[in-house]
Amino acid sequence: MTVPQTPRLTLAIFILLALLFLLSRFQNLLAFPPFIDEYLHIAWAQDVYSGHFLTGAANGRLLALWWMSLFYLSGHSALWIGRAVTILFSLLGLASVYSLGRKFAATTGAVLSALFYILVPFVFFHDRFALSDTYVSVLGILSLWFSVRFTSRGRPLDAAFAGLLVTAAIVAKANGIMLALTPAIALLLLIPLSKWKQILRGLIVAYGAFIVTFGPFYLFLKWRHWAYFGVATTVVGTDNGSGLIQRLMNNLSAAWTTDATYLSGILMVLTALITLFLVLRNQRVGLFLSLSALLPLIAICAFATKLSGRYILFHIPMLILCLSVGLTTLVIDLRRQSGLARTIAVPLAVGVPVIWGLLFALPFQATAERDPASIAISPSDREEYIIADSSGFALADVANYLLNKSASADRPLHAIGLISNCGGLGLELPDHSGVTLECPYITYTGSEQANITKLVNQRATANFDLWIVSENLSYARLDGVTVAYEQAATFDRPDHGIRMILYHVK
Repeated sequence: MTVPQTPRLTLAIFILLALLFLLSRFQNLLAFPPFIDEYLHIAWAQDVYSGHFLTGAANGRLLALWWMSLFYLSGHSALWIGRAVTILFSLLGLASVYSLGRKFAATTGAVLSALFYILVPFVFFHDRFALSDTYVSVLGILSLWFSVRFTSRGRPLDAAFAGLLVTAAIVAKANGIMLALTPAIALLLLIPLSKWKQILRGLIVAYGAFIVTFGPFYLFLKWRHWAYFGVATTVVGTDNGSGLIQRLMNNLSAAWTTDATYLSGILMVLTALITLFLVLRNQRVGLFLSLSALLPLIAICAFATKLSGRYILFHIPMLILCLSVGLTTLVIDLRRQSGLARTIAVPLAVGVPVIWGLLFALPFQATAERDPASIAISPSDREEYIIADSSGFALADVANYLLNKSASADRPLHAIGLISNCGGLGLELPDHSGVTLECPYITYTGSEQANITKLVNQRATANFDLWIVSENLSYARLDGVTVAYEQAATFDRPDHGIRMILYHVK
């Protein structure tokens, strides 16, 4: 017996899933402290209000900043709003995954796809940050959705939207360039070669729309001397082909470790087996879904010199579809059999997401909401988000300490943040808190040391109750400071991470 797929039923099911999605994402949204890049995104989005629409171009990200700027990020609420509107944008990803699951595996596939999208820690974790990577992932799956729609309807407008959304993904963040492969994968694998004219028309329209939109935009940035791909090819990646094979192998191994950490090793193995079954059972669909996940991932692994989880987030929706569509197809085949095979069909469809969700996904979400320092994320992500100077951990402790001191001070309290995530500390301080935070320009080479020393010495002569927030790192030191100061407090990040030190200028 199958459930009739009426539009009203489909919409009702999706609304329930969307409410579940929002409930999971908004629960204790500020539990995780502000990550350094979140402050940068918020600051750039705020700069848009001043008419500086290309503020993020030098760092290879724009569209997410434009979206965030629509919601007026201001004051102490800026972090919550930035995260909230990112979650709202991710609803488009949920809708696309649900629709593609329904396209390839009816209502059961749609529900399974949406449930995994809601539950998978990889998506859940990154959805709750005000970062560009969620936007790249969502725009990538939307481009794929329009590509699939073109394969069944043949409307040039769908192909054009597929190309336009590739442009949007790249404008969201430079590494979205890897998603330029996805329309071609859909058109070449889902349309029979006998319909070569439709394939050719789709490729011309999709990539024509991409070229005529991104091409002039990129040339305009070059004319304005903005190196849009600069960070992607010098800081976290390279355009140098030497060492490509070794880099690819190392990064693919790291990507597997990251996926297995966020999805669990058991689910990764199950996904691989189910995907293999789907390829054998339905070659076109199986190859389309698996290659849509793998080829962009391989492309970024070939050139990445640093592989954080957020850089490869975009392949997770396709992995989810491989698992959901493959599992649904297997269950349908089993239900057509007799005896034991038919008996285990429904328990298999229900049991996999339920058992995995109860034992792995939901505990992850609960930990993220109550004790974020203890979440099980990949080693590289743990270093970046929790332990290192980019982390927001211990910032709330510093902010509370300064607020307590401000309440009893007889002069205005002024703090100088000689820390990487000084902006994140500002997000932890309430509006009109009585604490003035100054964040001097800091470089990782230490080239600003003379200016930092000069600033501290100057502020010490003003009528301030002066405090210095430090991490005692090589690029921002107190060398050369001539005024007297004393260490007042220390705060450690988890896992014996970088220690934060508070100094009081006497």
